[in-house]
Amino acid sequence: MQKKFNRIISLIPARSSSKGIKDKNIKKINNFPLIYYSIMSSFNSKLINDTYLFTDSPKYEKVATQYGVKFPFKRDKYNDPIRLFMAFDV
Repeated sequence: MQKKFNRIISLIPARSSSKGIKDKNIKKINNFPLIYYSIMSSFNSKLINDTYLFTDSPKYEKVATQYGVKFPFKRDKYNDPIRLFMAFDV
């Protein structure tokens, strides 16, 4: 029997070690941090049930928390895609 999925989740990666622009995800664009636009796009989608942010930065986590994003676990250099999907029982 095939497993039926009822929920769609959005996973937003936001690592702090950008090679180009330091802390680009929290730089302000039109008075909002860059990460805000990804978060709001996910929240405004009629197809997405839950939005999660994966970050290695407490600063990014603090900013994103203001917008209601969930954090299943803190990202580090050892997190791999298999562990990520196991956290969501995919």
